[in-house]
Amino acid sequence: MRVVVRVVDRNTGAPVEGAMVMLGLQTATTGRDGTAVFDVPPGSYNLRVGRSGYRYEQAFISLAMPSEVTVSLMPSMVIL
Repeated sequence: MRVVVRVVDRNTGAPVEGAMVMLGLQTATTGRDGTAVFDVPPGSYNLRVGRSGYRYEQAFISLAMPSEVTVSLMPSMVIL
């Protein structure tokens, strides 16, 4: 079953390139369009997403059919 994970910036909605996406035991990196694609059997998965400059996000999801999941990453606070 095909699962597309789309990662966007929570403030701007822009795609986040280079985010590390982990779905269960599989790992992929988002491309310029902010997506990572997985082929997994139906079931429940731990979804983890991280990228430098953003807060780490994690969710538990259940998948029964081909799906698209959007994850909004919050930029990290930078204090100078």
